[in-house]
Amino acid sequence: MADLELNGTLDLVGAVELTADGGKVLVNTVEALVEDASGTAPAPVPLPQPSSPADQSTNVKCVKSLGAGVTAGGKTVVTTGLVLQGIWPGMIIRSTQNQRVTANMLPINVKQDTAVIFPSGSSVPIDTTGQ
Repeated sequence: MADLELNGTLDLVGAVELTADGGKVLVNTVEALVEDASGTAPAPVPLPQPSSPADQSTNVKCVKSLGAGVTAGGKTVVTTGLVLQGIWPGMIIRSTQNQRVTANMLPINVKQDTAVIFPSGSSVPIDTTGQ
């Protein structure tokens, strides 16, 4: 199994299928996020606080990348994206871990990049890449 490592200044443009021959796609030695990446957040509590949260789920999952076209292992690579924590929406924000490897001019998100859950404002590290 060989990993495919992308590093330096690189902008992937158009439809690109990255293949890691059974390994992982890495961006500057860190695993790239793909749709289905996930993390865990505290249960959301929208303001004003109801008597109990409507959905107690702590699992956060990336459901859609905003940068379509570049895939890894058949899944779209995340370049900011929409997440759900149960029924609560949120967004993976622009990568803070990677600024140099981009897909269609947006930095590719990598493991430990952050999502924000809208109702609560919770910051969630995405620690499972989905690859």
